[in-house]
Amino acid sequence: CPFVAGPMIRDPRLFVGRKAELTTLVHRIEGAQPTSVNVVGERRIGKSSLLYHFYQTWAQRVQPPHALVVAYLSLQEAQAQSEPALYRAMFSRLTQQMGAHHADLHHALQSFPPDRAGFDTAMRHCRRAGLLPVFCLDEFEALLKYPLRFDDGFYDAWRALMDECALMLIVASKSPLGVYRRRHRLTSSFFNVGHTLVLRELTETEADDLVRLPASTVPGAPAALSLREQRLARRWGGRHPFRLQLAADALWQARQAGRDEAWAHARFAEQASSLPRRRWRGLRAVFWQGPVALGRLAGRVGGVVDEFGNWLIGVAILIVIALVLLGLISGEQVLAVLRRWLGG
Repeated sequence: CPFVAGPMIRDPRLFVGRKAELTTLVHRIEGAQPTSVNVVGERRIGKSSLLYHFYQTWAQRVQPPHALVVAYLSLQEAQAQSEPALYRAMFSRLTQQMGAHHADLHHALQSFPPDRAGFDTAMRHCRRAGLLPVFCLDEFEALLKYPLRFDDGFYDAWRALMDECALMLIVASKSPLGVYRRRHRLTSSFFNVGHTLVLRELTETEADDLVRLPASTVPGAPAALSLREQRLARRWGGRHPFRLQLAADALWQARQAGRDEAWAHARFAEQASSLPRRRWRGLRAVFWQGPVALGRLAGRVGGVVDEFGNWLIGVAILIVIALVLLGLISGEQVLAVLRRWLGG
């Protein structure tokens, strides 16, 4: 079965689409100045698979490949729960990816201590040798669980390396890094990362290619699903990569087990229930994100910066607008109140 529903896609032959996103990553590396990227997306949208696929295929995408080295690291792993352990893991992944062009650097990196100063010196040493270290850091939220271990000084050190083009990061997170800075009351400019890449659903063509696996990626290979099954998978899964994988997998499993389409749909529906329902996302946009946005607009005028305060102000604005539209209060009454608040 070529469909991977849940785990990160590790076989490059099973990775479909994301050409625009991969091209963006290449452009950020090959530009006049390498720019770090924050890959943002909801759960199960394919952030980990994108980072891992780029790590697997960067040498075929970036020119010249010997001028950089790309390493992948999930920050959820146990060895990334303290600063020294994180540096050891990063050193290890970096040296594993160094080819024959940088054999001398491979040995040199083993002499640097796994601390903040040692990591800083090691990255600058690589850059002076003509090599740009690029780390694909998955599950960034894992670092925020340990605020005493990873403080503003830690992030400032990384930002200094990024500013001097001695380090490039491709960081995957559910929300933009700026959100975590406010939420965790951090001040480091690291969280103003150079470029944010929002990962959304697949295009229509990419979704079609996914349900045609492996024919769409392996020349001469037949599709695992029949044309009818492909249409059903597209109908059930839409363009969401996880839902498509679930739908295609359920149809493939049904055929193998001699089950009918109703069994496949029931299996798909049960497993797809783990995703946030779209209607709740819509309600959240109306009753939370909308008021917050209005509150932020008012906050720019009145100096209000607290998120909950922004929400309250936004709700108040929506209530006043609704009362005016319903005719319960007049525009003149609203203006009179505003004049009193503004001192005439």
